[in-house]
Amino acid sequence: MDFETIANEIVEQSIRSAICIDDKFVEPYATKSGDGDDDDTPKKLLISFRDKGCSLDVYRYTTPEHWNSNKNFILNNRDLLILDWELDNSSNYKEPLEILWNAVELESLPFVIIYTQMPDFTEIEININSFFANFTFNTHEMEVAYETFCSKLEDDTDISDPNKTFESMSSILKDYATSSDDDKIIIMKEIQKQLKEEVDSREIGNFMKTFVRAGGDILSLSKFEDIIMLIAYQVNNAEVSNKDNNYKVITVEGVENSFIINNTTIVIYHKPKSIDDKTSATLPEDVYSQFAQSIHKYPRNFLALLSLEMKNIFRNNSGIIGNELYGINEVAFFFHRQSLGSEDEFHDFLRNCWGDELSTFSSTQTPKLFTVFDKYIDLNDIGPKIEAYRSDDRTKFLNELAKLNYHYSFSKVEIKEDDKIHFGDIFTLSEGQNGEKFKRFMLCITPHCDCHRPDKINNHLYFVSGHQCNIEIGLHDAESEYFSFMINDDDEPICIQWTGKPFTFHIDNADNNSSNAIKVTYGKDENYLSYKATQKENYTQRIANHSFSYASRVGINLVNTREKQPK
Repeated sequence: MDFETIANEIVEQSIRSAICIDDKFVEPYATKSGDGDDDDTPKKLLISFRDKGCSLDVYRYTTPEHWNSNKNFILNNRDLLILDWELDNSSNYKEPLEILWNAVELESLPFVIIYTQMPDFTEIEININSFFANFTFNTHEMEVAYETFCSKLEDDTDISDPNKTFESMSSILKDYATSSDDDKIIIMKEIQKQLKEEVDSREIGNFMKTFVRAGGDILSLSKFEDIIMLIAYQVNNAEVSNKDNNYKVITVEGVENSFIINNTTIVIYHKPKSIDDKTSATLPEDVYSQFAQSIHKYPRNFLALLSLEMKNIFRNNSGIIGNELYGINEVAFFFHRQSLGSEDEFHDFLRNCWGDELSTFSSTQTPKLFTVFDKYIDLNDIGPKIEAYRSDDRTKFLNELAKLNYHYSFSKVEIKEDDKIHFGDIFTLSEGQNGEKFKRFMLCITPHCDCHRPDKINNHLYFVSGHQCNIEIGLHDAESEYFSFMINDDDEPICIQWTGKPFTFHIDNADNNSSNAIKVTYGKDENYLSYKATQKENYTQRIANHSFSYASRVGINLVNTREKQPK
């Protein structure tokens, strides 16, 4: 079986529950309430998806208020969202963009279809790009800032009407905003050429300086490319959100109208007119093949498909989780709870039971993708790409390896309020409560049982300290020395080298809260611990073993024949 066949099967098996959001579709078991209502298309869509083994529900969109009060119920546990772009036939797209935002925020919703009557999909694409851009102002605030920016250019350069100039370039600016990173470089050269044609050759230097300076002062954007992007959104009337996010819209090259945001694959379709017209209907076979192609074309596609297949395997066998607990006597179970004496210890016991079952189950599975490793490598020239990657940009290559180490050596859990310090927690030690004057990293190596009940050790928790070191050194000695590979607050990989000497901090129960800065005494000075991440148990235990063995060293004096080296 070839790779593409397996890819299609994996995507098809991963879409089992879909929700369609439309303002005209009549929900199942409801009746028409107006001339524009459509009860025929949703019925046929439902049947076509059911025939492919997918359960499809319909939600009739009415108001933002109704959506906001029901969105969690509607979107949770869905594999596919089918979203009407023209909700309420509004001239702006804020409402579908808000729904798309809610979908992208969910880690569990992998696929979205946007269907539309618009012949030109680039208008949708530029609005999605603008809405997910990380600006500090909304649409109205951007309009005001843009007008001030244009006035500044008009006053301080020889362009008489900057807004008119930018509007005349709206088409190429839209192309820039919706293109891939590689195409942006080419389009930017043409944009710069057109701008220079509007300025006297003797004034180009002054224009560029004023352009960038005004962008920083008025738009809070320091890069020329970011200023151009904002202008592109403004002259194309795109919606902007000031939501705080780190999302990036990634265009899937080689697949039309497809992109990825926060690991959610999004495809744009034309709105179905008839379920029998395969060229215009949203049919399941079209959905599966399009998403499979999008994942196949996108870099890291093999890992994306492997992730989907593992989810499929666990979902199909989810009934195994907890089965072993059925055979345990309930009284014995609660006796064990009573003997532990701590809620945290009891919860860890249960998590370990479930985790062991999952681990045992996953070790016995053989995903289909395992059978096409070599075919995929040959098909995509992976070998030559590795060599080119290593030689062309070594820093990027090493950073990606460090990220890989981080992904399988750290637990991806969000700290809860009032969480105590755990074995494997990594902190920064700083003089300031908000991380000012950083000193070093600290790794908690206190055994689990003592972390749960620190009173047993008089609240003296064991730590080992570390400092940031060169990533290349860490990768070279990763298995012989003692390193951790972490992602910092700037989303960049770093390498931490740990010392071998353990020490303790006295932390009272009232202060033992990882969600806050924890005051500690280091040497003679007061400092603060700030939680950063939690390293998995095996990786932390190796460092702890090395650290606690430090005290076992014994120094001796014996006659030896080694010659002293000259000073």
